[in-house]
Amino acid sequence: MAIMTRLPLSGSTNGKSISITSAEPGQTIHTVSTATAVKDTLYLFAQNIATDTTRELTLNWGGTGSRDAMYFNILSRDGLYGIVPGLTLIGATDIVVRGYGTSTGSLLIYGYVDRAS
Repeated sequence: MAIMTRLPLSGSTNGKSISITSAEPGQTIHTVSTATAVKDTLYLFAQNIATDTTRELTLNWGGTGSRDAMYFNILSRDGLYGIVPGLTLIGATDIVVRGYGTSTGSLLIYGYVDRAS
């Protein structure tokens, strides 16, 4: 039987927000375990702390190809946006979720991982 464990995102310090950079391939949000029996289900929320501008956020979902990219427009100072509602990645080498935006420092990511092992 699988054991479920709720964990902070690996790119976070003690569950705190992750500040997104503007450079590709982006800031590490979460690195999936290399154990193939592990399934990480991610729940991500984004916030834009800029005072006056909508920011574009790009997530690289486990890779850096065009099919791995997700795009979001996050309004300024409008609370948390649920951007990943529980999508699962299976353990393997080099599976990393990264994010970058149109500006460094104004986009923050929060979230957690439900890990089945």
